[in-house]
Amino acid sequence: MSGKRRIEEIDVARFIGICLVALQHSGNLHGKNLDFVMIFIMPLFFSLSGYTSALVKERSIPFKTYLAKKARALMLPYLYFTFIYIIINFLYQFKNTRSIDFSITKEMIIKALSFYGVSVLWFLSALFFADLIMQGLLRAAKNLRLLIFLAIVALSITAHFLTNPVADWWYGTAEHSDFEMYLFYLINAVMRLPMCALYLFGGYFAGSIFRYPRAKKKLPAVILHFVYGAVCLALCYLLAAINDGGNLATFYYGKHLYLYIPASILGTVGTLFVSHAIVLTDFRWLLKALTYLGENSLIILLTHLDFYLLYAAVLLTSNIPVLSFHGITRMPMVLAVMMIIEVPFIVLIKKCFPFLIGRKARKKPESLTHTES
Repeated sequence: MSGKRRIEEIDVARFIGICLVALQHSGNLHGKNLDFVMIFIMPLFFSLSGYTSALVKERSIPFKTYLAKKARALMLPYLYFTFIYIIINFLYQFKNTRSIDFSITKEMIIKALSFYGVSVLWFLSALFFADLIMQGLLRAAKNLRLLIFLAIVALSITAHFLTNPVADWWYGTAEHSDFEMYLFYLINAVMRLPMCALYLFGGYFAGSIFRYPRAKKKLPAVILHFVYGAVCLALCYLLAAINDGGNLATFYYGKHLYLYIPASILGTVGTLFVSHAIVLTDFRWLLKALTYLGENSLIILLTHLDFYLLYAAVLLTSNIPVLSFHGITRMPMVLAVMMIIEVPFIVLIKKCFPFLIGRKARKKPESLTHTES
């Protein structure tokens, strides 16, 4: 939201979301009790993107300008970080085995070309194409919008029922040709788009009718929003347990799609209630840190896993005896250490390599010279 005042609740929600993403990538550290967050983490980010799209009125931007802006912001980072991940993979393999398995590199390239995405990069490609779907819906003639929306819903349901046949085809054969591998990842990338578009559109609709109130700090309001958030997250946990989880990244919607959607919405809304409660506390020092990290959640997403920053945080905290005996006590420290490590990377990328995240370098003001005759 450049040029406009940022909404603290949105940045705090992004911070909470990226913390949950990092915890899910920490292996066994988070324990089974946090598995349910997979059902709403990525729907949260898609919904927030749709919300901000409504606030900045992207629909009013000429489509050609909008397309160029989105391609620069999402697809350029997708390409740049694909290349970086491949280089890091080369270095990691060579360090451990003194050789390079080019079959792994080939699969990474196929994932990139199919827009399935290497590692976390799936989010960028999915967001780009889902955003195009949403914009197409919003810019269509009024008498076609409902029809297109219903078509997206139908495609989401169809994709859900196609999950098992596609998986059976893939895992039922030991070896696959490069074309079959490309086809498999392309099918996966396409099948998750309708659901991503639905969450984007839901966030857009919310942004069109709702603005966060600038409420003053009041203890009852803080407590009430924390309670609302806790209730929503508890219900999300319950539905996720009944539905056997869900994961938008792999378009796995659990046992029932009709349970996955309300669970993901409850988790998203619960997170937003919690973020609003945190903002209402008005602890400026805390909000400054959380909003900074939330504003830069994309950089954290792109670097925490494949740059091994999370791994470094796990190793560093393992040397603290008080924390290393149990995952629950160690999780906050791992996150704190990881965020501290992330800050130099955020500063470095934004100041020296802004093109990596689709931003233009700031032009230095030309020095003014005045020659007197």
